[in-house]
Amino acid sequence: MSADYEWDLTMMYLIHRALRRDLKAFAVTLRDPNDPLRDDLLRDGFAYRWSFFSRTLHHHHSGEDAVIWPYMRAARPDTRELMDAMEAEHSLLEPLMNAVQSGVGRLEATTKDQRRALADQVDALGQVLGDHLDHEERDALPLLTFTIDEKTAKRFERHQQRSMKFSEAAVFFPWLTVDATVAESDVAWANLPTPVRRIVRSRWTRQYDRANARTFPTLG
Repeated sequence: MSADYEWDLTMMYLIHRALRRDLKAFAVTLRDPNDPLRDDLLRDGFAYRWSFFSRTLHHHHSGEDAVIWPYMRAARPDTRELMDAMEAEHSLLEPLMNAVQSGVGRLEATTKDQRRALADQVDALGQVLGDHLDHEERDALPLLTFTIDEKTAKRFERHQQRSMKFSEAAVFFPWLTVDATVAESDVAWANLPTPVRRIVRSRWTRQYDRANARTFPTLG
């Protein structure tokens, strides 16, 4: 615990917001009466976006399980029950994620009704994940701000960065900041080295916007 360090949790809140946003977009697209997922290219884009979502959620939660919750249990024994709950809530997501993954893997062979049933599974996942994120934001994150020391915060950030390929960064940062404020966006993009950031920020954002409009045409 550090009395003079305050962990900036902007990235945490941005990731949570983006995860909620994607699940809503998946469900809306699966229920779209125009049935855009009949198209091979749109199905491929949808499957890629689900794969990106799944990897991002896994990396985020594995970092919390490996770094954040253990540190909190040691630094603040009075939070042990809450940290155990955070980890247990992560485990509740696995069967729901697997069910959606199975459905997305069979999209080409599904009917419109089956895609709507998959949307119901996405909704179920969204409910459980949303409840967890609400719980974390309400009870856990306020404690992290003034408990996590700088060394642990940097360790968590390195864990997240190691989990991401450079090609995924081209999606991750625009995905993270598409509905962020200017201040929030600046915090997120500052994770990239300045020379890289100056070159890629506009290009990656344009590429993401085009891909996003194709993947979720109903939301465009």
